Amino acid sequence: MRIRDKLLFGYGIITLVTTIVAVLSFQSTRALNSTFDQVSNETLPIIDNLHNLQNSGIFVFAVSNEIALILSNAKTRKTFPLLEEAYEELAIAQDLLHVELNAYVERLSARNHEDDANFIEHMTNSTKRLLFLLNKQLILVEEGAPHEDIVAKMEEVAAYEITFRFTAEAALAAEIQRYAKRSSAIRSEISRTQNIATVFGPLGIFAAIMVAISSMRLITRGLTAMKNASFALAAGHLDTRVPLMTKDELGDVARSFNNMALALKSKNSEINSTKTYYNEIIHSLVGLLFVTDNNNVITTTNFETLEILGYAEDEVIGKPITVFFEKTRDSINAGAWSSSKIKHNSTKNLMTNLIAKDGTAIPALITASTLYNNHPHGTVYLGQTLASKGHGSE
Repeated sequence: MRIRDKLLFGYGIITLVTTIVAVLSFQSTRALNSTFDQVSNETLPIIDNLHNLQNSGIFVFAVSNEIALILSNAKTRKTFPLLEEAYEELAIAQDLLHVELNAYVERLSARNHEDDANFIEHMTNSTKRLLFLLNKQLILVEEGAPHEDIVAKMEEVAAYEITFRFTAEAALAAEIQRYAKRSSAIRSEISRTQNIATVFGPLGIFAAIMVAISSMRLITRGLTAMKNASFALAAGHLDTRVPLMTKDELGDVARSFNNMALALKSKNSEINSTKTYYNEIIHSLVGLLFVTDNNNVITTTNFETLEILGYAEDEVIGKPITVFFEKTRDSINAGAWSSSKIKHNSTKNLMTNLIAKDGTAIPALITASTLYNNHPHGTVYLGQTLASKGHGSE
């Protein structure tokens, strides 16, 4: 049985339980969404309207009183810039009051609930009455009415402004009460949904856990074997293979891993053969040869160089190349050819003396060139001896 089929069986159980939970909670979710829509599309915007309407009425009242005070004083009455600014503010406040009133009436008319018509009538009449009294007050002041008449009118307007605010507060309280009812309905639906989830949710979780445990037991065994095999392969044991324990996807992965290990072993053999071939070529080269890394440490040389200098290979590899060059009076030495000082694709020639193992100085002409692959990674030194040493090598 494939892993896919095993998992599908467990997923079928989970799907069945989940479907039951979904069906049982569908009605609750639909009612919950409907309630949220009603709150967001009806109640909350109306509450905002009432707040703005109330604030606009208070602002109109305040600006009208300011104008009345300016006009009633002989000195401030002549301050035209201040008076003009107050009249502009009054016009803006009245326009804003009308906008908020119209928006409130439109929303309640569209909702068409019980008592909405009464609230529309009360708020409309209250707003119009407030504006009417404020205009009367301004007319009296502008016409220069007796001080007693102006004070009486201002007291009447102040009293009605309280009535206006009370009307707005009553409408606001009604909307808040409606909002509270919607909130209660929301909490009820949430509680119902939570109860459904509390009963059937653990069943789905338990089924999922059982499926997960069963699947993990099947998968972990194969994965552990592949993990151990990959560690062994990384350690250089290219003969490592994963046993084919199953015929499912894990078996396919194990088979692919074994094929990869086989291909890696074959490729490694090819690399070793190529490396041996190139080493033979290097060792058979005629003349002097040193290959160094970026720190001028020798990594490769050939047989003729070892023979000329009288060293064994392990006495040269890993040593700084400067050890084998004589320092001249001009302090010219192999250190002048470090890869950091030789530019890309350039070479330098130097007539110098090589120091043999027995201390003999051997004149030689050396050419240095940087190994470059996007960035320097070493230097090649090639050369010929200019005088014989021992058996007369040149």
